[in-house]
Amino acid sequence: MKEDKRIDTKQESNLADTNKTETAKDKQCTTFGEAIEERYSHLVEDCWSPQVEQQTLGSNGPDRIVELVGLEKIQKQIRREPLTRLLLDRRRISQVGTISPSFQRLLSTVIYADLSYNDFSDWITVVEIVSYLPSLKEIIVSGNIQLVPPTDIPLSAASTYEKMKQLETIVLANCAYKWSEIVNCASHIWPNHLRSLNLHCNNITELDPLPSELFLHLEFLDLSSNRLGDWIEVCHLSQLPKYA
Repeated sequence: MKEDKRIDTKQESNLADTNKTETAKDKQCTTFGEAIEERYSHLVEDCWSPQVEQQTLGSNGPDRIVELVGLEKIQKQIRREPLTRLLLDRRRISQVGTISPSFQRLLSTVIYADLSYNDFSDWITVVEIVSYLPSLKEIIVSGNIQLVPPTDIPLSAASTYEKMKQLETIVLANCAYKWSEIVNCASHIWPNHLRSLNLHCNNITELDPLPSELFLHLEFLDLSSNRLGDWIEVCHLSQLPKYA
């Protein structure tokens, strides 16, 4: 019985060490480039290890030829569809990192990107990521609770609007943003031609009148699960051209 207890104790110790290792790995932040390679390396030719060779097997038949086919030959036989949906949620991404030319080509056809529940701390990082997605139409950045709203944009980000200009839909839910912070994002970061904006479950309690140049093309605005206290606040949206 004593021996069994020692074995059980040792197993529990090993299990605890394993859990600590997994927890440390979970807490480790990563870059956008690393997350892409981990998730999509199978779609990039440079990451493949082709192996095609012939062997002669005489034991099971007269000089029978068996061909071992690697990924390079499979690629020629299978028509690959372009990557249009980029799913990198909950990857602890905090920085852009390095993106190789092969992965840049892969990202060039992405129109939808889910980057929710990562560790972004500033919008400049998000903008730089979007710059690698020239076809992007919709981005989800929900749950990035460390994502600080911009108050000013440094000179190095003067081309922010150019990098974001293709976007039509932004989903920014569960980020505890106030309406004034949304206005800051729209003024400094987001393109003027946004058509859809999802602000579900933030900290919006009032809707101050908007500057005349913002949200001129907005057709859909989700303010559900916020704490608006008066319908008069909602009436402020009537100044938007698509809501008039």
